[in-house]
Amino acid sequence: MVIGFTSQEITMLDVRKRAAATRRVAIGGYKAGPDQGPLMTGMFVDDGDTVNLCGLCHPRIEVELAFVLGDDLPGQACTELDVLDATEYVVPSIELITDAIADNASSARVVLGSQPCSPLAVDLADLGAVLSSGYSEVVVTRGNTGAVLGNPLTAVARLARHVAQFGVRLQAGHTILPGSCTRAVDVSAGDRYRAEFAGVGGVSVEFC
Repeated sequence: MVIGFTSQEITMLDVRKRAAATRRVAIGGYKAGPDQGPLMTGMFVDDGDTVNLCGLCHPRIEVELAFVLGDDLPGQACTELDVLDATEYVVPSIELITDAIADNASSARVVLGSQPCSPLAVDLADLGAVLSSGYSEVVVTRGNTGAVLGNPLTAVARLARHVAQFGVRLQAGHTILPGSCTRAVDVSAGDRYRAEFAGVGGVSVEFC
């Protein structure tokens, strides 16, 4: 057993790796958190697109600041500075989550903003986030990136160290979700949501 992780955690990550290999799909990134796992390339959705909720169990959304890597991250020695240096840009994202399944944690879709922002241009540890609904953009919930382990850089570095123990590396081109800075919000067909990060920009999605 790998020190610091339960046999269940090890088994879950192994299942996800095996499932990805069996389906011959490309891994486009990873999500951090207690139900961490790979994000397949087919899970990513463009800003403003419509997502079909058919077949999804208890769909909810969370607001996250996504990190897109320009360089590979080191493994067990990864630090917050390594993450900052390797990050090409950050973008707002809305993660659609459902009841957790073994092959890709709880994530079903990831909507990425269309305006990249340099990680050096903002204070990553203190970015306000707002999730609003409808075309009138009624505020549903607010949050701050500081809720993600004090700094999402810390969450990404921790993820890199964690998965390295299983032979996994976070690589250039991967999109990393460090964790939600807002509470999860239930969604239904016909809903429209927009997430905004102060100084970074926004991202929108509709559901059918």
